[in-house]
Order: sequence, then C-alpha cells, then structure tokens
Amino acid sequence: MNKVIETERLIIRPFVDGDVEAVYEFNSHPEVIKYTGNALVKNLQEAQDIITTIWHRDYKIHGYGRFAVVYKPDNKVIGFSGLKWEADLDATDIGYRFLPEYWGMGIATESCIPILQYGFEELGLDKIVGLALPDNIASCKVLEKIGMHHYKTANFPGEDLMCNWYKKENPESNPIVVTREIKCDKEKIWSAITDINEMKQWYFDQIPSFEAKLGFATEFVIYNEGRTFTHQWSVLDVKPNDTITYSWQYPEYPGRSQSKFSIVESDQGTSITLSCTGLETFPDDIPEFTRESCEGGWNYFLNRLKDYCEK
Repeated sequence: MNKVIETERLIIRPFVDGDVEAVYEFNSHPEVIKYTGNALVKNLQEAQDIITTIWHRDYKIHGYGRFAVVYKPDNKVIGFSGLKWEADLDATDIGYRFLPEYWGMGIATESCIPILQYGFEELGLDKIVGLALPDNIASCKVLEKIGMHHYKTANFPGEDLMCNWYKKENPESNPIVVTREIKCDKEKIWSAITDINEMKQWYFDQIPSFEAKLGFATEFVIYNEGRTFTHQWSVLDVKPNDTITYSWQYPEYPGRSQSKFSIVESDQGTSITLSCTGLETFPDDIPEFTRESCEGGWNYFLNRLKDYCEK
C-alpha cells in the first residue's frame, strides 16, 4: 500500500516496520492511552505486533487502516490518524492518537479532514463514524470540528465502555439497494452465494475460487465491447448465514465499490438484500459503471440467484 497524504505540517502514510520505536513511544505513554480502553504497550515486540498483525493486516484486507503521522518540522512519527473497519460497528471508524507534546496544535483536525476526504472520494465509503469517551472533551471537539455530528451515547458493542457516537455521511454517496424474496431457507441462499461449486452453477462460471472468510481475495476477468474488466474481490466481513461484505475494484480503472449481502428469514421465506456503495468513485464515461448499468446488473444477478434457489 502506497497511499500518502500531505498537509502543510504533516505527512500521513502507512506504517512500516521502521516505525516500531515510535509506535512503542506513543502507545506506552499513560496519557495517550488514558481514554482509549487499550492496555499500555510494554515493549518493542508488542509494538511490532500492532504494526504487523493489525495495521498491515488491515491494509491488506480492507485497503486502508490507521496511518502514521509524521510532523514535518521535527521529521518524527508522532502518532496515528486514519480509518479502520470495525465489524462490531458495521462501519468504518476514524481515530487518532498523538504524543502529548503535540496536543493543542490542531494536528488531529489537520490530519482527519483529508482522511475523511480520502475515505469518501477514493474509497467510496457511504459513512464514517467516530467514537470518543464523554470525558475526553478534546477528542469530542475534534470530531465536531471535522464535521461529524453526535447522534447517540451508548456502549461500545460487547463492552461496558460508554461512548459518544459521531458520524458523517458521504454527500456524494447514492447506494444501490436491491432486494429479493426467495422461497427457501437462509442456509440455502448462504450456500448458493458462498460455496464455489454452487456459485458456478448459477452465475460465476469464470471465478477460479472463493471462500467465505475474512481476507480471502480472488479475481476473474470479463471482456465486454473491447474493454477488459479484471474483477478483484476481497472479503471484508463475514457473519455466516446472515451477511457477507466484500470490496470490488478493477486495476484497469480507478474506483472502489463495497457490496454487502444481508439475509433475513420471514414467515414468507427469506429475503436477500444487496447494498452497493462507491459507484461514484468509478469513471463516469465507462458505460458499465453507469448507475443504470449497475442496477440492471444487480437485478439480473439476484434474479438468477432466486431462480437457482427456488428450483
């Protein structure tokens, strides 16, 4: 991953292994960790584990994550700022953490504004959330400064930690949402959209492999009217028999889309809903990326699924 954001005072870039001492410095500082709910990092190995098993993993699976913030006047990594997919929230979170000597300088705001822009304009996210402890007044003010609005105060899922919840929606986002009622149980639909042998029977004859597990990636090529489309998938979230979310992108064209399938049983059978975001990040002069084409494609897709599951 090579995304770099530069502001007047900051360079915001992915973490590398050479940042391990800086990561240890700010994650072992009691004042930095005070409002995070995290434990103090005790040594360099723990700092390296954060870089490798959390941030690098997020870059690989989701295509984004927390970024190192370099303060240009000191040429020093002073903390992080960036996005993180939180499965428990079913949303992307914006977060930041800096050494105390850099507090009160507007660095959080300076770093978060272009990160929000990146999330909306390049990643095609339909919304970004931010959570802060009510006692962390400075952090709450940052979230408000960058245009997020407080919409509830509630526990973080699965924890006793009470947080102020903020969000900002992408003003350009116009998700495609398509639903079908299918007369079968949810397990049948889940199998049809995740088992490679079944997937090939009703739609995906080009796909070489597929596994419904976090981080699985695959690709297949489709040619249409002289244009090449290398579909690259990456599974972002999986809740068996309920939801699966993955990203789509094409190396031939800029843009990134996220698709989520949600399966819900009812008295009449089972409904499956497809939500697709990020269409606005693709070139608007390519016929296959028009809203009409994409809506038609997803409707055709779900009709094929319905026919397969009901036969």
